[in-house]
Amino acid sequence: MFSKKGSLNLSIQAIVILVMAMALLGLGLGFIRTMFASGTNKLIGELDNINIMQASDSQPIVMTNTVKINKGKYAQLQVSLYNKDGATNYDINTNGVFKCGTGDSITVTCPAKVSMPLRESTSFGCAVSAASTATEGLFTCQFTTAATDGNSLSGSFFVEVSV
Repeated sequence: MFSKKGSLNLSIQAIVILVMAMALLGLGLGFIRTMFASGTNKLIGELDNINIMQASDSQPIVMTNTVKINKGKYAQLQVSLYNKDGATNYDINTNGVFKCGTGDSITVTCPAKVSMPLRESTSFGCAVSAASTATEGLFTCQFTTAATDGNSLSGSFFVEVSV
């Protein structure tokens, strides 16, 4: 009653369908894993930029530890200052622009003046740019503020320049 040809044909079709299903399942899982991994890395990078600690009496200047930037591009440095000395205005460097890195190839542009009441903190962002001719590597930059009463705050941060 049963022909051997038909039963062999059915089992080959089942094997082909099973192999194709496993291949599609593997491709789908690989795609999902890749998407979640890249999304997680991007999210962690953004959270590092957003969740900067607030400056306090014990730590009057807090900033992003490392700014990662590509040549010819911009990135943001987050800064938080705390006024514990009573001065109402902090002047940031020279007109809010300073340079660092090899041959001054990294430019940091911040607000020229920041005003804040006594015993309060304020946060702001500075634009960090690397020239297209900047050298690749990790550079230390110094951030300095000078209050109108002569007190000053300073801290350092790193700029990592890549292609």
